[in-house]
Amino acid sequence: MQKKLDASFKLPDTDGRVIKSGWTTGNGIEYEPRNIKLERMKMKEWDSYILVSGSGEYAFSMCLSDKRSVGQASACFYDIKNGMKYDCYNPKLLPGAKICLSHSGESGSAVVKDAFCDFMYLVNPGDRHLYCKYSHVFGADVEANVHLGFDNEAESLSVVTVFDDESTQFCYNRKFTCMPANGSVNVNDETFVFSPEKDFAVFDMGRGVWAGKTKRCWCAGSTVIDGKTFGFNIGYGFGKTSEVSENAVFYDGVCHKLDKIFIDIPSDNLSDVWHIRSNDKRFEMSIIPLYNTENKHNFGFVDQCEKLMFGKISGTVILDDGTELEINDMVCFCERSQNKY
Repeated sequence: MQKKLDASFKLPDTDGRVIKSGWTTGNGIEYEPRNIKLERMKMKEWDSYILVSGSGEYAFSMCLSDKRSVGQASACFYDIKNGMKYDCYNPKLLPGAKICLSHSGESGSAVVKDAFCDFMYLVNPGDRHLYCKYSHVFGADVEANVHLGFDNEAESLSVVTVFDDESTQFCYNRKFTCMPANGSVNVNDETFVFSPEKDFAVFDMGRGVWAGKTKRCWCAGSTVIDGKTFGFNIGYGFGKTSEVSENAVFYDGVCHKLDKIFIDIPSDNLSDVWHIRSNDKRFEMSIIPLYNTENKHNFGFVDQCEKLMFGKISGTVILDDGTELEINDMVCFCERSQNKY
């Protein structure tokens, strides 16, 4: 049973515990890292953007994260059409907290500079400016300069999930879809353009105190249907999900919450069709994969493995009022991660 949060509260409270778990479309949750008293070295915070071209030919991702034991600034350009990627992973060992992220998804800029790369998130009203430059990655120089539209009136999804019975380990997630992308990524002498009329980004913000080992499956995408923006975010895998899930669709700026969803991933061949099933029949989809890739980073005390698939999704979605939307060949991504902290 999905539990909607209907009041503002601090996360965690002054005793370092989470008093409520559930979801909301507002911004009534006040993340207070100063209240975390136990297991501070298990704190994990990240801001992650994934931009996907509506043609399905290329994509770009940027992530800044602080896991206390290790921080990271990472970026990757995906040449989906040709099955290539150009990534940069820039770890920062103890203390990872040199990467300072905001408490809220509506504010907070961040800059990371060193000898190998430059990263910048610049947050202004109605606009997110992403910039990064990194060199000599698989023989390529990469420079990204993109602006993302940010509609402050559009609904997002905020999710609070606890891991343990004591409610001292938790994840606070915020999900934003349908962010029009305007700019370009240069790879050597080739320019890949993002146009706001057809290319969109997803923003995933995470804050909390993490369990030692986690698994997660996350799928999202954005497009335009009948002149209105449409996006979705689905996922599962970590924490106690009896009261909350991150499953939702966003149509014309309104969030429509979904219940349980399962992604049927082919075990033998990841290039086969993937199927998505919901317990209430409101989200019935299939995905034809375009490109599969994998990212691994192991520091002993931190071990990350992320498998990423880009594909085209088709099927039907039923909104809260019963309206049925038909989705045809919408480009999306699906990430499966297995992490140890």
